[in-house]
Amino acid sequence: MIPLEHIYWLTGLLMAGVAIVHLCGVVVLKLATGYAWPEAIALGSTVFLPFDIVKAALATSLTLLFLPTRDETHPFSEQPVHP
Repeated sequence: MIPLEHIYWLTGLLMAGVAIVHLCGVVVLKLATGYAWPEAIALGSTVFLPFDIVKAALATSLTLLFLPTRDETHPFSEQPVHP
């Protein structure tokens, strides 16, 4: 089983990535078109945000399927040593 803190970190990193991409897109849209900030945010981010959230959730789910568990990472696993 994958530890819950790994799931939290992975989800947080994906959401941070989505936020950075949206921030860059809104800034470029504002500079290129001269829209006010509320218009640039509405046209450049809110339209795509629901789909990006679904994409991030799907990516997290698929990644968790393929990540090895501690038992599968033999040389570096933290298994107890039996005498």
